[in-house]
Amino acid sequence: MYSAAKAGVNQLTVSLALAYAADGIRVNAVLPGLIETPMVTAQVTSDPAALAARHARSPTGRMGSPRDVANASVFLASDRAAYVNGVCLPVDGGLSARCG
Repeated sequence: MYSAAKAGVNQLTVSLALAYAADGIRVNAVLPGLIETPMVTAQVTSDPAALAARHARSPTGRMGSPRDVANASVFLASDRAAYVNGVCLPVDGGLSARCG
């Protein structure tokens, strides 16, 4: 069900972007990947191997930070992204680019 819901939100982003583009309204989505939040850290700190494994899943060798997600969001909301519309932007260190 999670995958279907996520795909629905992604397609909603694209559909809204196309529907409202002529009105000057841009619609984009930020897709966070493995992000090291206090909740994640609290869940896996009892097992240092689990924390290391979670970092290792990312092609960058580390989980992202909340600041990484915020920076992408600020960019999409800025004038620098004035011609960016209908984008589902992964903020995942390249994890979604992996095949298989």
